[in-house]
Amino acid sequence: MFQSFEFAVDDNNLRIIEIDLYDQSKIIDSEFEEDCWGVGVMSSYDLIEEVIDIYERRNLNVAANLAKAVIWLIKEGHGVNGGNDPIELIERLKDDYLQFAKYEKDLIKYLMLM
Repeated sequence: MFQSFEFAVDDNNLRIIEIDLYDQSKIIDSEFEEDCWGVGVMSSYDLIEEVIDIYERRNLNVAANLAKAVIWLIKEGHGVNGGNDPIELIERLKDDYLQFAKYEKDLIKYLMLM
């Protein structure tokens, strides 16, 4: 299951992580680590998109891991405008990423259970 993100460069801005062209961030899972390459500014939205891509490719439970990623981002201060409302983050993701829509209902169920 998703554990955390490890950022290549952290400029201490709670909402945006600067990623060098040749640096990468990592998704840390209990079973694996996988690089997320970024160019320029990588936001929490981009990181969520990486979670979807990686867990889909590995045929793992995307919604459950998204829930853990959303909770981790909010605990670390990476919510919308640094806030702590998972629903606000979900609303933004739903508006910006079509890929996210198919996981929205299951994500909300998992968040309610956590």
